[in-house]
Amino acid sequence: MMGYAGVYMKFVNNSIIIDTTIVSYNTNTPFLSSKSNICDTNGNIHLIADGLNIYDRNGFAIEGGDSLCSDYYHLFQNKYSHFGQTGFFLPMDSGKCYFINVVSTEANINDVWFGSQYNGRLSLDVLQYSVVNMYGNNGIGKVTKRNIPLVENAKLSRTQMMACRHGNGKDWWLLKKALDSNNVYTFLVT
Repeated sequence: MMGYAGVYMKFVNNSIIIDTTIVSYNTNTPFLSSKSNICDTNGNIHLIADGLNIYDRNGFAIEGGDSLCSDYYHLFQNKYSHFGQTGFFLPMDSGKCYFINVVSTEANINDVWFGSQYNGRLSLDVLQYSVVNMYGNNGIGKVTKRNIPLVENAKLSRTQMMACRHGNGKDWWLLKKALDSNNVYTFLVT
């Protein structure tokens, strides 16, 4: 899924196929910077995310998948993330998937973005995860745990979050860059 409107691209037999399904009509949100997808075992889109919300392939919020952040931040960001690499899926065995995202608290927005601590650089201060049951709601998906903090009260870069599959083929390495330092938060997701 790509682009402002949420258009699907498929790679089939060395060809690119554009599916004109426009997801943003159903989500009522543009997919500007933070976009994440996860496919089923046949390569069909299963879930998409805009950094703060999880949708099914047609752009409808899955159960528990709306506003995966504080209400304040969700409204402050106009209900979607404006920054790249702020949320993505990490699939696990047995139909469980983690959605990792980085957000800001109200205090961080007031103090760092607009307050006395503003230094020209905007940081986020919470790295968190939610758990998705991929088989929930007859295969549509369902968030079973929401907004569980991994890092709090930190100065995190608005972008620069990556993951790679562990050598064991099951687990993931998650890396999140701090802001204004060479620190990288590293997690083994098992």
